[in-house]
Amino acid sequence: MGGVQGARPRAASKIAFLLFAITLAGAALVARSAQQPDPRFVPAVWVAAESAVLKLHADTGAELARIEGLGEVRALAVDARRGVLWVWAEGRLHAYGFDGLRQRSLTLPPAGREGDEEEDEDGEDLGRSGASGDAGEPEDEAETPEHAHLAVLPEDGSVWIAAGRRLVRLAADGTPLARRSLDRKADALALDPARGRLWVALHDHIEARAASDGSPFAQPALDAGAKVRALAADPATGLLWAGAGKRLLAWNADGAVRHDLALGKVRHLAVAAPGKLWVAADKRRLLRVDASGLVEIEREPFPEHGKARALAADPATGGAWVAGEHELARLGAQGEDLGRIELEEDAHAVAAYADTEPPVVRIEAPSEDAWLAESRPGIVLELTDAGIGFDDASLRILLDAAPLAVACTFEPGRAHCVPDAPIADGAHELRAEGRDFAGNDAEPAAVRFHVDTAPPAPPAPGLVAVVVAGGTATVSAPAGAVEPGAKVHVTNLRTGETVTVTAAADGSFEAELAAAPGDRFRVVVEDRAGNRSPRREVAPTVPDPARLAPPPPATGFMPFHEAVAFLYQGPDPVQRGVAPDAIDPRRVAVLRGRVMDREGRPLAGVRVSILGRPELGHTLTRADGLFDLAVNGGGWLTVAYELEGRLPAHRKVRAPWRDYAWLPDVALIEPDPDVTVVTLDGASPLQVARGSRVRDADGERQATVLFPAGTRAELVLPEGGTRPVTRLSVRLTEYTVGPNGPDAMPAELPPGTVYTYAVELSADEATAAGTDRIRFDRPVVLYVENYLGFPVGTPAPAGWYDRRAARWVPEADGRVIAVLDVTGGVAALDTDGDGQPDDGADVGITDEERRALARLYPAGTSLWRVALTHFSAHDINWAGLDPRARPPASPKPDVPEDPCTGPLERNSIVSCAGQTLIESVEVTGTPYRLLYRSDWVPGRTASVTVPMLGAEVPPGLTRVDLIVDVAGRRHTRSFAPAPDLSHTFVWDGVDAYGRRLSGAYRARIEVRYVFGTSYAMWASYGAVNARRFGTPWGTGALRVLASRPAENPLSIVWRTWLMVVGPGGRGAVAGWHLDAVHTLVP
Repeated sequence: MGGVQGARPRAASKIAFLLFAITLAGAALVARSAQQPDPRFVPAVWVAAESAVLKLHADTGAELARIEGLGEVRALAVDARRGVLWVWAEGRLHAYGFDGLRQRSLTLPPAGREGDEEEDEDGEDLGRSGASGDAGEPEDEAETPEHAHLAVLPEDGSVWIAAGRRLVRLAADGTPLARRSLDRKADALALDPARGRLWVALHDHIEARAASDGSPFAQPALDAGAKVRALAADPATGLLWAGAGKRLLAWNADGAVRHDLALGKVRHLAVAAPGKLWVAADKRRLLRVDASGLVEIEREPFPEHGKARALAADPATGGAWVAGEHELARLGAQGEDLGRIELEEDAHAVAAYADTEPPVVRIEAPSEDAWLAESRPGIVLELTDAGIGFDDASLRILLDAAPLAVACTFEPGRAHCVPDAPIADGAHELRAEGRDFAGNDAEPAAVRFHVDTAPPAPPAPGLVAVVVAGGTATVSAPAGAVEPGAKVHVTNLRTGETVTVTAAADGSFEAELAAAPGDRFRVVVEDRAGNRSPRREVAPTVPDPARLAPPPPATGFMPFHEAVAFLYQGPDPVQRGVAPDAIDPRRVAVLRGRVMDREGRPLAGVRVSILGRPELGHTLTRADGLFDLAVNGGGWLTVAYELEGRLPAHRKVRAPWRDYAWLPDVALIEPDPDVTVVTLDGASPLQVARGSRVRDADGERQATVLFPAGTRAELVLPEGGTRPVTRLSVRLTEYTVGPNGPDAMPAELPPGTVYTYAVELSADEATAAGTDRIRFDRPVVLYVENYLGFPVGTPAPAGWYDRRAARWVPEADGRVIAVLDVTGGVAALDTDGDGQPDDGADVGITDEERRALARLYPAGTSLWRVALTHFSAHDINWAGLDPRARPPASPKPDVPEDPCTGPLERNSIVSCAGQTLIESVEVTGTPYRLLYRSDWVPGRTASVTVPMLGAEVPPGLTRVDLIVDVAGRRHTRSFAPAPDLSHTFVWDGVDAYGRRLSGAYRARIEVRYVFGTSYAMWASYGAVNARRFGTPWGTGALRVLASRPAENPLSIVWRTWLMVVGPGGRGAVAGWHLDAVHTLVP
């Protein structure tokens, strides 16, 4: 390699530079901004010569800056992080920027004047502020120290100066922070920032002091045995190195001697890399010693030009800069000669700089665990570097460990980036990395965040309940109504007031705001990403009937019609729109029930009415899903349940006279979210619509409808007539899903049929027109996977529910078929169960349909197939019950009999059966007696023992349910089958509206026996393509086709009793009444 030599064109000094060629390999980087390397922070060496301090480029030797007029410079120290050069010259401390411009100059006060404040024309006095020194021998006031030792704390840029017997710490801005007096003049100084220690050499011993304030540590001073000329601390190893006489000593951080090496007269020390120490010994020797004390390298940098006068570690290479007589040498990490600079003056001190600090990359946006509503979110980065500057062209952004293409704009220390393409919804990790112009790699920054661009769903219809009372509206929804942690904004549409609450962890919420009767409210849900749901408007539900119910009379009985008239009379009744005299007091009955959603959560605001009886008005379900509806008893009624956004339902009930009747729970479900748009203009090819895939304990299935080519459709309007429609948004919603599937049915099934499969075939266009019926000009075909395993070839009875007539209507049977194989894009089918392929023509299957089946289902799939002429609620089910399902023999429930069958003439009668004490006392001078019964005392309960099973448990019985209805309240309990099973029911005498009653009341006691379900078919069940739906009975042998899973039994038989129970009272006062006074029990 050739050398390069040059001279400065100035008489003051002449510099010659000898540099070996260096080759850098790497890929070129294209800058994406105007930011360029900061020239102040290029690799450089500072040399303190006789007349000036020079800053020379470490690689080229070019002079970068010159500082003159300081006098004799004796110490240099570099603050690499802040770009400051500290210079000690002529008893004064100067701070210069890396551009060579002076920042400040400070004067060390004379000894003995710690509290004085002096300032010369050039700088500030070091004694202006700071901690007072510890006691020590005073210095000679006439002494002005020429030599000093400097050490910089890299964390904050503060500098320690040991000058004479004075030890001072200054902040980076020159503010005094600490000041200590030393016993002797300081000969050397070393700093270990990792351990917060400052080492001070005082002749032949070394003191350990705190790097924060210079206070002495408790450990004894280190004895060097000779005058210490040099100190160096290695933060990586914790070793303190000292040159004392002709020995190189090393101590551990705890003060134990680690090494004692005879290397000659040690003059200078410098730590170049962790565990690597450069040593200038004797006059010409330069050695490198490792942490184990091994001399790894020995060189003579100036074999012809005398001793080494100054030494500095080279942070760029791990080598060293050595100043000799009129010469400066640069050695590499292995001692190789990297270049030389000739100086016209001797150097007294050397300090080197290279940018070895990595830059800092910080992601400001998105923040950790942020939820973002944008698919191309803004990315804001903080890019800082304490040295030469961050190389914007090196910036690299990764999303989920893959490079992310972004467009960035840069400003000093920051970058604003936007992804080129949208980021998918979900959880992601964003990483940013890069380097500075010196090649230092930043620690990658990473954040985890979520992209959520989908607005949250509003609370489902019926889940929000509004109760207005006392000028305050309570708006609430149960668990699962909204996203957990979402903000819920509730607005009173009349007043405009908005209240915002945060949903609980279970998705429930409750808000209160001022309101008046009749106010309507808007509910909007805001998720964590800031997306807002569509608005959901809600109205107050009916008032709680318990608040309106009149109290019972103090004595006697309240007629039933008077007890319940408040439901439909008054200014704000529970039941609205009742025509005058529509309800006959002699026949009045109250229907009670509960409405929920598929998950079992109560639904509020469901409109409950009697089909075809508008004069009876309607009521709404309350927050708990319950309702009360007064009707005329004495016959069967169809109760209609309606709520916007949910499918309607019907239930039949036989209403009694002057009593309550409970309906079974009803679940209203939402239409299937999957929508398929089909065009039925008579010219379209075969089209397919599919519902959501369903999975529950019964199995997995998906409703599919095939529309043959050329199909046309029309809406059957409720007021009569039809309307052609060429576009349908089809939804296929299964009712029979999960444990609440029976409650979700559109209506009760005909007797003898078994709950199997029901689906609502609908279209948004028909719903908007107010109809549930769509008619086609040719059959469309419904397919469902054979998830219950019926034999192939079995007829599939089908029917549809006519909501206008409130009845199930049979339609042509379907068939269980199987896809045997797919050949040439056409499905080979078995439609008769013989295991052989056939074309299915006998059940109306076309080649077009077989091609569609080949695309939709793999070979081996078994399906139910039903051809339909219209859309509505459709059901596919089979007949059959568990043949063992019959009520077991059991006695009638036992109510303790009244022992008082005539006039009581004796005192203190005890009824063991009724657990009652009876007293009879004569009224002197009258023919009457006072009677007392303990069961007439207020608070006394009534009980009845219900036997449910005898000594034998019927085979196949899975559960026994007990239901007791009394005074409008329903009490239910389930039992595992066991011999001699019975239960004593206790009634507390409280009615449906919280009123405590007295007297006797009728109780309806029902015991249900739950068995497993078997589907069956009679041998003579009818011809092919018959209409078997709802006609389960036949002749011949009963053939079992399939069974429901054991965890989903459905066959139920029951026993029912009507009994009179009551807590007594009969108008008694404290249990006493006159025997001649009687009360009529209605």
